[in-house]
Amino acid sequence: MSHATDLPTAVDAAVRAELRAGEVVAYARSPLSMHEDGPWSARLVWVRMALGPIVATGTLVKALLARAEIVSGARPLDWDFAVLLLGAFFLSLAGWGDAWGIARDRRRARRSAVVVTNQRILIVHTWPARTVLAWEGHEITRCVRTAHTTRCGHVRFLDGLYSHEQNALMRVPDPHACAAAVGALLTAQSTGGRADADDAVDAATVADGRRGAAGILPA
Repeated sequence: MSHATDLPTAVDAAVRAELRAGEVVAYARSPLSMHEDGPWSARLVWVRMALGPIVATGTLVKALLARAEIVSGARPLDWDFAVLLLGAFFLSLAGWGDAWGIARDRRRARRSAVVVTNQRILIVHTWPARTVLAWEGHEITRCVRTAHTTRCGHVRFLDGLYSHEQNALMRVPDPHACAAAVGALLTAQSTGGRADADDAVDAATVADGRRGAAGILPA
């Protein structure tokens, strides 16, 4: 694979297994999860992930201590205890549920790959189950790069007013290189052929947003 790729060994092997004869990779990187390097509104979830289990555990311990007081007769069974018990239950669900969900999203992103070749676009997931999404070169209609953070961005390759999981490569590292590879593929299709392997790989090194031979459109 080219210098525009950087994948874990297991994911790299999964991508290689999907390649056709004569297919060359121009870009292949694992995307970032929405909580790993998103806007501040998304990254604040990390605070909830860290504090949620702590608050939930503290409330549960308080409920258990209150129960011990009731059993010993030091405290009557009242509505305050019921409210405390319900609060401990729902806080536990929210706190540990958030932590599990964020960890799951990060693991899935790190075991996935966004791939642009000289023939098509692939999204390969290896966890929790192996799945492959593919778009042939003739299906690509545009190449629009959108900045997300300083570390990642979106590259939309299908029609739409905004980028989402069904029409764009989301939260990809080095979006300039990704857009250059998609643009090279789009340009090749518009001229009636597949992108030349060398041209696709060279295009992945482009790091500006000007419209050019690679067909990059600024956000």
